[in-house]
Amino acid sequence: SDQVQFEFSLPAGQKATIRIFNPQGQMIKQTAVSAQQHDLAKASFVVSDLPSGCYFYQIQTDQDCLSGKFLVK
Repeated sequence: SDQVQFEFSLPAGQKATIRIFNPQGQMIKQTAVSAQQHDLAKASFVVSDLPSGCYFYQIQTDQDCLSGKFLVK
């Protein structure tokens, strides 16, 4: 796939920052999002420009921080 998509709950009025890190831990992409409808936030990143490998993401709000990983083929 050419994109990685994020969809998560976010209370109205709050914002979140999504960061993408390469395998070396360097931040390579970042965007800010806010809830769109019914406390739901969505964001997508184009990853077709990235080499194959394992990448990491971080979703940070004022009250929480979540992280995980995804593969680019």
